[in-house]
Amino acid sequence: LPGLVLLVCISPHLNWLLDNNFSTISYALKRAGQEKDFVDHIYQPIIFILKQVGILSLLFLSLLYLFKKIKFKINTTPLLLFYIFGDGF
Repeated sequence: LPGLVLLVCISPHLNWLLDNNFSTISYALKRAGQEKDFVDHIYQPIIFILKQVGILSLLFLSLLYLFKKIKFKINTTPLLLFYIFGDGF
């Protein structure tokens, strides 16, 4: 039954895609660019991760400095117990 509901809901979209020769999919593939070889599948994600680490490291360093500068204590036991038992799982 859920599969039938899915097909009913998605059928106008599939019909439009067939009528328009999958133009949105071909546009997305052209926009994404072509990889030259298999090494790009490994190289590009590594570059992305290194850029994210570089950008986020400034945030984490400033938060670390802030937490060391403002000495406050948070009792995490109630939060931990709520996380484990509180939401019914």
